[in-house]
Amino acid sequence: MNRKAVLGIVLMVFAGFVFAQSESDFEVIQNRDGKITITGYKGRRTGRIVIPSKLYGLDVTEIGDANNGGGVFSDGHEEDYRGIVSVVLPESLKKIGSYAFGNNAISNIVFPSSLEEIGERAFSSNRLTNINIPSTVKKIGGGAFSDNQIRNVTISDGITSIEREVFENNPLRNLVIPNSVASLGYCAFQGTQIRKLEIHGARKNIDDWVFGFRETSDSGIVAVIIDANAQYSNIIGEGFNNYYISQGRKAGIYIKRGPIWTTGTQEEYDAIEQNTFPSGFAGTWKRDDYNNTLTFTRNTLKANNQDFHWNLLSVADNVYEIQYSRSTAAGKFTIKLTDGKIEISGDSGTDENNWNGTWRKQ
Repeated sequence: MNRKAVLGIVLMVFAGFVFAQSESDFEVIQNRDGKITITGYKGRRTGRIVIPSKLYGLDVTEIGDANNGGGVFSDGHEEDYRGIVSVVLPESLKKIGSYAFGNNAISNIVFPSSLEEIGERAFSSNRLTNINIPSTVKKIGGGAFSDNQIRNVTISDGITSIEREVFENNPLRNLVIPNSVASLGYCAFQGTQIRKLEIHGARKNIDDWVFGFRETSDSGIVAVIIDANAQYSNIIGEGFNNYYISQGRKAGIYIKRGPIWTTGTQEEYDAIEQNTFPSGFAGTWKRDDYNNTLTFTRNTLKANNQDFHWNLLSVADNVYEIQYSRSTAAGKFTIKLTDGKIEISGDSGTDENNWNGTWRKQ
């Protein structure tokens, strides 16, 4: 087969996934300032989409809001529809309208430094895992990133408003709210897995159940840093709210120990962030009246050489609260290292997993 034939096949395969866009693929209107808003898209809504910085010689500054229930680049209808998996946004872009890229398969997005607003549900129901929102963005609309797979988000200082349900139903673990954010909307982070939260800046208007659950008024958050007073209603859950109020709504570090909130230290906060056992735990331990063994490293827990999944829930006064699980057992216990031995107490499960008592290093 000659080179031209091979090249032709490669181009056909490549074209089957990355479709070149032409000006005729885009429906547009000219704004009063002479710039362009994209109001519709007639090209194939699958694979990779590149949005040009200019159309018809004019700068593209906006992607319009949803029209008749569908976003500009959402809801493909072709029989072979697989969804947009990648999109390149132009540096000229200032606004992404409501539902613009909803219901696709986008896993990564880079926002231009020109961007100022992200509309309601603009990227909902995609496959995003990490996002970095630039400081030029001032407003994020309701549900903009809901129902994705976001584990890490950077919210830059400059954003003033995060509307309702923006990050709902994402596996977020840690979150920093910057100084500039003045308001957090209803259920903005509901259904996440946030354990560590930092709230920075002046007094904020925080709506109901921002971090909690409508059904339980609670969340999985176990460590909080607040560096200024906050206006809120049910910021995390009743337990934290009551303790925070009883402390005079003071700035500081708060740690959850079991059902109880207490003030904490930076060292305790860092231990929860790192989710590791202290170095003094490393090694194999045996209880005087118990033949089995427990083995710790910085990141693992073994009982008789069987791995247990675990999570550090809280640290207070050198007492570590651990949640553990295995296919046949699960529970919580507290562990404290003193004078070369560890003391364990709590929910020990079955006789096989009865770890309560004093353990000494082998």
